[in-house]
Amino acid sequence: MDPVVVARPAGIAPVKAEFLRAKQSAPAPAASAPAATPAESAADAAAAGAPGADGGGGGGGRDGDGNGARKRKRGMNKPNEREHYRAPRTAMCTRFLADHSCEFGDRCKYSHDVQAYLTSGQRPVDLPGECPQVASAGFCRHGVLCRFGLSHIDAEGRNLVAPGVIADSRAHVPGETNYVPASVLAALRRREYAFHKANGAAQLSREATASCVARTGRGWGEAAPEEGAEGAPPATAADFAELAAGAAGAPASARAPEGEQGAGFGCSESALRAEERKLFDIRGKLYLAPLTTVGNLPFRRLAVALGADVTCSEMALSLKLLQGDPHEWSLLRRHSSEAFFGVQIAGGATDIVARACEAISREAHVDFVDLNMGCPIDSICNKGMGAMLVGRPTRVGELVRAAATVLAPAHLTVKLRTGVEDRVPMAHKIVPLLATWGASACTLHGRSRQQRYSRTADWNYIGQCAAASSVPLIGNGDIFSYEDLDAALRTGELATVMVARGALIKPWIFTELKERRHWDITAGERFEQMKQFVRNGLEHWGSDELGVNRTRTFLLEWLSFTHRYVPIGLLDVLPARINERPPSYYGRSDLETLLASPAADDWVKLSEMLLGPVPTGYRFTPKHKANASGPMVAEG
Repeated sequence: MDPVVVARPAGIAPVKAEFLRAKQSAPAPAASAPAATPAESAADAAAAGAPGADGGGGGGGRDGDGNGARKRKRGMNKPNEREHYRAPRTAMCTRFLADHSCEFGDRCKYSHDVQAYLTSGQRPVDLPGECPQVASAGFCRHGVLCRFGLSHIDAEGRNLVAPGVIADSRAHVPGETNYVPASVLAALRRREYAFHKANGAAQLSREATASCVARTGRGWGEAAPEEGAEGAPPATAADFAELAAGAAGAPASARAPEGEQGAGFGCSESALRAEERKLFDIRGKLYLAPLTTVGNLPFRRLAVALGADVTCSEMALSLKLLQGDPHEWSLLRRHSSEAFFGVQIAGGATDIVARACEAISREAHVDFVDLNMGCPIDSICNKGMGAMLVGRPTRVGELVRAAATVLAPAHLTVKLRTGVEDRVPMAHKIVPLLATWGASACTLHGRSRQQRYSRTADWNYIGQCAAASSVPLIGNGDIFSYEDLDAALRTGELATVMVARGALIKPWIFTELKERRHWDITAGERFEQMKQFVRNGLEHWGSDELGVNRTRTFLLEWLSFTHRYVPIGLLDVLPARINERPPSYYGRSDLETLLASPAADDWVKLSEMLLGPVPTGYRFTPKHKANASGPMVAEG
């Protein structure tokens, strides 16, 4: 008798039959009365509306009632929703609370009367446990405003401080660096910041491009007009060979004559020379992708603890950095556990990118700056940034040359997509030239801007580009198991891989990749990782009500991805695939079942197990619509 073959719908995770729920209408992922999350960028609104590989994308943007009359609330944060996540204003002087001293004394416009605050009934009920601020720094900078305050304030409301520790409300979080002084931000806002190299570097880069155009009739890496027409055939092996052969010599002819390089600009192309930089050794290191919103410092700390070797900040906009935006500069914070750390920026104008890179190199301690040319979001691309740059090799050359010059001795890396349109790959025209422009490495995401995050990544094309690349090439796209890693490394001469969505769904993927195993992690172990994230968050964002609310919101953003993980012990077939959507199933424990819920109400319940009850009227909608095969997080 022939064996019975059970047919499974394409794109559905193969969960064992005994764990499947009876077929029922699935709850909407944002079931918690949609609302406020931190509006760091509303850029993903457009991406959330794109259809997935299965043609769904979650109902085509309509409500599930079938009448199509109203649009579903998307994962977008509007500025007027921020109030749901802010703590109530208090009249207490935050400087006074840490050590009962304030330089303004009686002239301070805020209250120093701690007893009046304690008896007013404004203070919320304390959370159980020790204050994370006290555990890490020896004192809490929030005093009586801390949600763990009873563990470190006396009967009179005085803040208790560990012996030998000096309490200072303005002290930096222990272990964190890249705090930019207020005077620097003010100078940037007033346009008084002195740039010593950026202007000259940008001018040199433009002159090199002009020389190339005068010599060849077109810019760096640009095809003849007929070669770039729509519908052009995919790149051939001959294309790669020709570009690789011509890459080394081409830019040399575009340089200024010896002795004139950098004349009058205070900089020189010698800044691009590799011997003046420390070795950029990324081969074999596992790289956590820069991820908007969810790639925050507390999450990066967790990923490093689980095996990530290289981390990168969330994407910062070059123009906002130059405007002295404190929020944008806060994205550059680094934890001491991040041994190999970079900052990702986006920009489309040579002058702006060069100045931002110079400011970063002087004000922050980073190992590299990553220039984002892979973001597919409309609000970024419409301004000439992100993935739109892949279709403009000449502009890419200008940006890379200028940025690499001012960053020395730090390194510049570049993040690319395969191209702008599906059928017109462009990355292979850029990667052979990157070394001569001054880049130290390149990450290639195996999808075009048009694809966004739908369909699978093209690792064959990534392998072709790696063979022709003049710098170490890092592959990116759909890594979810050590089998995926092995398959990726077989496609070409890759230096390493970047992990994005896989790390959000299961942060322990770095442990799996290093140990070459499938970790059947228990629900309890996953919950412990959530506890660690919360501890990291309370240290970073604070343990007062505002800090607790922020930590909760970013925890919920992360849960909007990690609920898609299907435990190894529940699968019929290994390895799991990142684009397989989990069906509705029961876990092996109540906690595992709760962790698998796609309903935001259940995510809020999990947050309450860690951070206490939510504030009255608290509402949450995930910023990124986490469909298994649809548009995903804005990954740089």
